[in-house]
Amino acid sequence: YEVVDVVTTAKLITEVVTAASETVTAASAIITTAEAQVPAATTAVTLTDAPAIDHVKRKAKKDPVVKKYQAMKRKPQTEAQARKNMMMYLKNVAGFKMDYFKGMSYDDIRPIFKRYFDSNVDFLIKSKEQLEEKESRALKRINETPAEKAAKR
Repeated sequence: YEVVDVVTTAKLITEVVTAASETVTAASAIITTAEAQVPAATTAVTLTDAPAIDHVKRKAKKDPVVKKYQAMKRKPQTEAQARKNMMMYLKNVAGFKMDYFKGMSYDDIRPIFKRYFDSNVDFLIKSKEQLEEKESRALKRINETPAEKAAKR
């Protein structure tokens, strides 16, 4: 059983080595593949195949979504992306149809977007102020002494 395990480990190591050495570049020099050497039985028992294979699998399978996110993170937003984002905002918030924006440039869409966005921000600020006002009135009512309550009546 140990001999079979040693041979299997050696085969796995050989596959990893040959897969890594078969990379060919566009250079004019001839690149020879490295020949895998099967280690002796005593040294093969000490080797573990899991870290080497896990490392190769991890390198081979990079998540494309992560790459796309990192590429977007580094670059500043283009005018076309900003135009698309504004169109989606106006579609979702203001109820515009996408056909309305066909043939319009970024400079044409920007004032429409600015008007709706600013009105939305103003509404949010106003509602926040109203909430704070209600909270302050409620706190005053809670903190009134019984003498002040009697004076109101």
